Amino acid sequence: MSAAVIFHVLDDGSEVITFPRLNWALVLATAILIVGVAIAVMVLVSTAEFDDTPPAVPSSPVVCEPFCPQPS
Repeated sequence: MSAAVIFHVLDDGSEVITFPRLNWALVLATAILIVGVAIAVMVLVSTAEFDDTPPAVPSSPVVCEPFCPQPS
């Protein structure tokens, strides 16, 4: 049996199966919390400043063979 089903044996020997009611206020609060966190993450990612500048080229000569850039 599922944990959501409650099985009772009454004093007279009869058996009763009950299904607990769903707390819709808790479901609504959880859904709002999840959507709120998702929106907060989207705003943080969309406003983030990523450093997209290319790395600086060293001014001193370096050994780069065989991958040296060819002058155009």
